Amino acid sequence: MQRSLSLLSLSLLPLPGHLVPSEIDKKITIPEGLTLTKFADQSQVHNATTLCLDGQNRVYVAETHRWRQQVQDIRYGGQFLRERIISDISNMTLDDRTAFHQRWAGKKKEFLTWEQFRRDAEVIKRLEDTDGDGVADKMTVFRDGF
Repeated sequence: MQRSLSLLSLSLLPLPGHLVPSEIDKKITIPEGLTLTKFADQSQVHNATTLCLDGQNRVYVAETHRWRQQVQDIRYGGQFLRERIISDISNMTLDDRTAFHQRWAGKKKEFLTWEQFRRDAEVIKRLEDTDGDGVADKMTVFRDGF
């Protein structure tokens, strides 16, 4: 049964030969016969990381404003690499994570400072199409300060 289900689900996927460039952006390909439309633009959403819909067809978008700045960079190793990795992966709560960043913030010049972690916050926005034309015409901040 699982094999049939897998074959069935694969048959529903569009084949690469049936993809065509969209009218909005030729770099985006879509299955032939479908249309891509823009629901929201850059004046409404910035640095979207995820989205979801509720039962009333409102779109919730999570934005990050800490792009490339929120996680301590450990690629270059260094004196504290092992200790930092172990303490990083052992975080179980938000308080653990906060304490981890406070402990290592600014300890060396290449480590982020505590102020860099507190400068910006993530935001969840709610986008709505109130007039039914398929385009978001109402944007509200649903939650912020993360």
